[in-house]
Amino acid sequence: PGTVRCAVADDYKAMDANLAYVSKWGTKRYAFHPPDLPTSTLSIADIAAAEQPLSKAQGPLSQPARHHRWLEVLREPLETGEVHIARAAQQVTFPARFQLVAAMNPCPCGYLGDPEKGCGYECEKAKRYQRRLSGPLMDRIDLHLEVPAVSPDTLLGDADGEPSRVVRARVLVARARQMHRQGCLNRDLDADGLMASLGPHKPWLTGVMERLELSARALHRSLRVARTIADLAHREKVGREHLREALSYRQNLLNP
Repeated sequence: PGTVRCAVADDYKAMDANLAYVSKWGTKRYAFHPPDLPTSTLSIADIAAAEQPLSKAQGPLSQPARHHRWLEVLREPLETGEVHIARAAQQVTFPARFQLVAAMNPCPCGYLGDPEKGCGYECEKAKRYQRRLSGPLMDRIDLHLEVPAVSPDTLLGDADGEPSRVVRARVLVARARQMHRQGCLNRDLDADGLMASLGPHKPWLTGVMERLELSARALHRSLRVARTIADLAHREKVGREHLREALSYRQNLLNP
């Protein structure tokens, strides 16, 4: 608690401003929408039917115990970029391509693993809390990051990070590299396109996939992340270091 995880969304908004993408629905521009008050599961689909952004239906993911049912509705659009609505009279499909930026505490008290502030329920209670988010939903979230508490010295010290505009410029270069190389973003690469860049890493990846018990979906999504990491580093080929970094984001929430 208090590590301003949700501030990441504001930084993301600054980096992704005015970016466009092309789909079968035409050219669209990304729009950032902060979480609104929680709605019912059916309301999420109805918002799409009213031609409103599906992401505006999202409530705070920091409360999985209360809202896990409608979070599961996001599984289909996260996978396909579309939402299908079935009513008695007809069935319709709407575009719903979005990127989910979410934050949650690791357990009800928020201090899992902290020897001084932890509630002492490092196992069962935390597991029950986290299981409110299903495996299939977590499988569709590419980057899992732990945000530790910030020390007072770091919080009050001089800022040494990059401003969002610098990061955004690097993102634009990486996007242009992807479009020039393959005519689409890494997000849209199929399995053949992903495997073509692996080369000598396939035997190593086989062992990693078995050791980490990755699903096929998790592997393909990690490969897209690795391809993007290589593009951000101005590397034409995906290296072992890019694969390791991408797979490091596929961590369990619970401490080992």
